[in-house]
Amino acid sequence: MRRRIYLALPNGGVVSLYRLTRTPNGLFVVGTMAKAGAGQHLSYQEDGVCFDHSGGQRARGRRRPLAGHTGAVTLVLTHLMLYQVDAREITNLDQVRAGDILIDRPGDIGIEIILSDYLEELPARPDRPNADLHFIPMAPQLLVEVFDASGALGPPRYPDDANWEPPFLRQPSGKDQLSR
Repeated sequence: MRRRIYLALPNGGVVSLYRLTRTPNGLFVVGTMAKAGAGQHLSYQEDGVCFDHSGGQRARGRRRPLAGHTGAVTLVLTHLMLYQVDAREITNLDQVRAGDILIDRPGDIGIEIILSDYLEELPARPDRPNADLHFIPMAPQLLVEVFDASGALGPPRYPDDANWEPPFLRQPSGKDQLSR
């Protein structure tokens, strides 16, 4: 399963914000527009090992194995700023495929990507006006909530329960200080 989340621009072009991939090895969420706020890279492997690359740092964590995932967890919560979209990344609307998510709304937006085995809808929140919910069918499924963001996003709906290790520290020689 491969899907993308695109943002429609006023000039008729689109930019890719996230690439979502589910393989036999795991789930991969790759932010493709870091300047606008979609720069987080996250992997959730079948055995439960997770890697999060965001804010210039890498962290490793552990969750339940992906195949047996139960419950709901927020994987990504981000604030995207339309004015920071990189014009060099603009593509044509014909790049959007069936199953992709196309966000078409003016101004800044918030996106929350949730992994869940049971959710069918999300309760309304006053800090998330004009919220739309998109489903990406897989096991467990992904829910993508898109909403207008004029200020702070507020807390994630389903806080992350992974056990995260400290970020990897780099030696000047390029070797990790922490052994894998």
